[in-house]
Amino acid sequence: MKVVLKVVRIPVLRLLRLSMHTLATGYATVNFALNRLRRHVALKAILAGSEELRILRRLHEQGVPRSIDDFHNVIPVLDILPCEGHWLAIMPRWGTMPLDPSLDSVHEVFHFMHCLLKGLTFLHDHRIAHGDIKTSNILVNHLDRDFFDRSNRFRRLLRSQSKLTYAFCDFDNSTMFSPSISLNECRLPSYVSFNTLPDQVPADTAQGEFDFNPFAFDVGMLGVLFCHEFQYLTLIAPMLAPLLDRMTTRYIEGRFKASEALQFFEEEVLTNTAEHVMSSSLPPKTATGAFDTFDRWAGLDPNFVDKWSAFREPPVPLHLKCLRYVCEYPWIFDAVSFVRRVARLIRVRILLYSCLV
Repeated sequence: MKVVLKVVRIPVLRLLRLSMHTLATGYATVNFALNRLRRHVALKAILAGSEELRILRRLHEQGVPRSIDDFHNVIPVLDILPCEGHWLAIMPRWGTMPLDPSLDSVHEVFHFMHCLLKGLTFLHDHRIAHGDIKTSNILVNHLDRDFFDRSNRFRRLLRSQSKLTYAFCDFDNSTMFSPSISLNECRLPSYVSFNTLPDQVPADTAQGEFDFNPFAFDVGMLGVLFCHEFQYLTLIAPMLAPLLDRMTTRYIEGRFKASEALQFFEEEVLTNTAEHVMSSSLPPKTATGAFDTFDRWAGLDPNFVDKWSAFREPPVPLHLKCLRYVCEYPWIFDAVSFVRRVARLIRVRILLYSCLV
C-alpha cells in the first residue's frame, strides 16, 4: 500500500527535519495522511540504523492481515519508505485512549485483555520485547474526531457490539533478539528497564539487579497494567486473581510467559467465568493501591482460594521492601549491583571448575 506523495510530501520533510531534535526528547515523530483509497494512515519518521527500524522491518515482513482472524493485535506496517537518508513507516491510523470511554461489562474487559495477550505473544514469538507497555502505546480501531474526547458514544456503541479490537504500537523502546535464542536466555542491562515510569513496571530491577529478562519484564508490565485497571473485579471474576498474580509474581522463573498467560486466559479464565458474569455491568471502580500490595484474593470463596493457592503471590517481605527502599539511592543501587555481578561471576567459575574436575 503506497502513499500519495503529493498529499504527504511537505509533512514528511518537516517530520524528518524534526526527528533529530525529538529523538533527544524521547517524543515520537508522527503525522497523518490519506492513501490512494482515501483511508487514514499514520506516518512515523524513523532514524536509519535504529533498533526500531529493524523491528518495523520484521513486522513488515509478516504482511498485512487479510481478515480479523489473521490479525495478531500488533499494528501492521503497511510500507517503509526511504526519505532523505532516513525512513518513513506507514501504518493504519487508529484511535488512542483505548479505555475511554470506560468499559461497561466483564465481556469488554476480557476482550481487551485477550487482544493484548495475543499481541504480546505474537511479539515474543518473533523475539521482540516491547519494553514500554502502557495504555498510551495501545491503539483501538476507532478513530475519534476529537483526540481528547473521553465520552464518545459511538465508540461505546461499537464496543458493546464487539466491533472494536486493540493493538500494540510504538517500538522506540523495544529490543529484538535473534529468532533462535530462547526467551529464558535473553538479558538486557538493568538501566534499560528505567525507560518507563516506575508505577508501570514490575520490581524486577528494584533490588540492585544489573540485568534482567526483557520478555518476563514485558509480561510483568502487562500484568501491572491489568492490575491497575481491573484487579478490583476479582470478586465478580475470581479467575483474574491467579492470572494477575502469576503475571506479576516477583519470582521471575515462575512468572507466566506471554504464551502461557494467553493459554491460561483462554482455557481457565474464559471457560470458568459464567455467561451471566460476562454480560454483567461493571461495579464502580474502586481504588485498590499498588499491584504488589493489594490482596486480590480477599473475600473469595475459601474452596476457590485453596484450589488455586499455588498461584497466590505472598506479601512482599520486610527485608525486600527495605532493599528496594535503599536501592532508590543511585550509589547504593550501584554497590548492590556490583556485589550481584561479582557473586554471579564466582558462581560461574565454581561451576566451570566442577565440570573440569
